Amino acid sequence: MKSNDAQAKFWTELGRLLGGGVPLLEALESLSRGPAGPLRQAVRRAAASVRGQRSFSDGLRASPKVFGPAVVDAVRRAEAAGDLDRAAARLGENRPIKGLPPPRAMRRFGELVARAAREGASAIHVASVFDEKSQVSVPQLRLRVGGALGRPERLSDADYREVLSRTKQLSGLDLAEQKLPQEGRMMLELGGKRLDVQASFAPCVLGERLALRIFAHAEPRGLGDLKLPDEDAVRRWCRGPRGLVVLSGPALPENVLYALLAEARDGRQVATVEDPVESVLAGADQIQVEPRLGLTFPRALRAALRQEPDVLGLGDVSDGETARLAVEAALAGKLVFARVAAPDTSAALDRLAALGVDARLLSQALAGALAWKSVGRLCRRCRRQYEPTAAELVPFGDDADILRGLAYRAVGCRRCHGGYDGAITLWEARGPGETPLQPILRDGLSRVAQGLTSLEQLQPLGSG
Repeated sequence: MKSNDAQAKFWTELGRLLGGGVPLLEALESLSRGPAGPLRQAVRRAAASVRGQRSFSDGLRASPKVFGPAVVDAVRRAEAAGDLDRAAARLGENRPIKGLPPPRAMRRFGELVARAAREGASAIHVASVFDEKSQVSVPQLRLRVGGALGRPERLSDADYREVLSRTKQLSGLDLAEQKLPQEGRMMLELGGKRLDVQASFAPCVLGERLALRIFAHAEPRGLGDLKLPDEDAVRRWCRGPRGLVVLSGPALPENVLYALLAEARDGRQVATVEDPVESVLAGADQIQVEPRLGLTFPRALRAALRQEPDVLGLGDVSDGETARLAVEAALAGKLVFARVAAPDTSAALDRLAALGVDARLLSQALAGALAWKSVGRLCRRCRRQYEPTAAELVPFGDDADILRGLAYRAVGCRRCHGGYDGAITLWEARGPGETPLQPILRDGLSRVAQGLTSLEQLQPLGSG
């Protein structure tokens, strides 16, 4: 087979695999098993580059005799735009767009996501807001880094429209719809890393508002990676034969549910019900909820229970039927991890009661509860130590004694976002019939004393 034909076949197959949702590294490793020759060696080099957390285009650049500069440049631009599957299909048809930039919308969207990932942002907010000075609506962009929104940045009208359009296109949403809310999801390859980007559109008076939540897509890791203050207690829950473990907190780069399931499986049959399935968990039967098709959480949970799993993971418990089924499964001998939207462990248990779970049955089923919260991490370059006033300490009550009269505040410099650089996680764990082993507020105050975060970040946790 001629080298050009072999390359065309490689790109066509790569585009097909990526378009079908296969991760880039997995696709490259599959294609590297082809006939011996320069192309196979080049594909193996590219796979090694991606495996080493470098970009696909860097891997191609290592084989200049196989992949020329035009091909490498086309792949580099496609990575930035999150359009690698389509670029591979075009290369498979021997029609790369040589010397021409990608469409403006693709380029602007790719630049925006690449910048957000580079700066450690967890979300991108794009909106048209009213400007008091000019008395007109102005498109603006804000990044959320470490839980805090950055300063507003002006967008041109063209960039605003094109970012919204490209987001809808990649998320499989209706491009023409502007008067109804829409939600979608996309998987992007950027610098050898997979990003899970969840898009939410809201129709506002001055124009559509877009929120993009960004999750670095990583393989599920173990319990030790969570850096829990009460790791031994949580490990005992995971290794127990039965019971309900209630989880509450925002999405983290380290998927908490998956980490606990990985600790709990140990030869046991594991099943999950999720919306969405965020990663593939080895050895688990994972069910993706599809309400549009009638596959709701209760229906999916009943189907999972019929498979007789030993361990169950529920990505969201927000209705009475799912809550009651989870408790009944725990009482019947299953180990159930259930995520509930709540700010702390007490509120999570109250939420289950509000959904109609009998308090006596909940008490019998409960093995433990774990809550967490992300707060901004102070920039070590510019943070400033000071003595907080009595008024500042009032919301924290007697727990403020942890500080011993000293705290740190955000200042801001060129290398951070308003005094914060990334985020840290605060934890709270409690066993059945107990008060929290380490209340989330006390964990937060101990981090303030260490100079890791500020009292300002803990205000929502204060007793008032």
